[in-house]
Amino acid sequence: MDDKILVAGIAALAALLGSLIPQIFSYFKDRSEREFVKQKEQRDIQILVYEELLLALQDVMNNGNPSFPAFQKAILKVSLHGDGNTSKVSLEYFNTLVKRGHELGPKDHADYQTKIMNSMKVHLSLPELERFELIRFGAH
Repeated sequence: MDDKILVAGIAALAALLGSLIPQIFSYFKDRSEREFVKQKEQRDIQILVYEELLLALQDVMNNGNPSFPAFQKAILKVSLHGDGNTSKVSLEYFNTLVKRGHELGPKDHADYQTKIMNSMKVHLSLPELERFELIRFGAH
């Protein structure tokens, strides 16, 4: 009788493990997929706000102060959605422009713009640029 109970116990344990193991793997797979989707959505948002920042900065360069509010909004979006380093260097450039923009020369602007661009590229796993500079076109 004891052998029958032992065999029944082993069979029950095997059946339990047989049903739990796929559930455990399914849980971790679903969790991993949810995390991947979440990261992809965040990355897609970052790509959009990075692009918006560059376009707004180009617009400020071309059109001056009337375009500054859009640039300010783009800085805020990058501060919210961007990676830490890109947020930091973008805000640093923005603050420098506000406080002493008239003192900056073309090399200063190009240095900030290169830092911003390369920070974005590093975060997006893209190769860095040796030099990056937005070119002013327009009334100024």
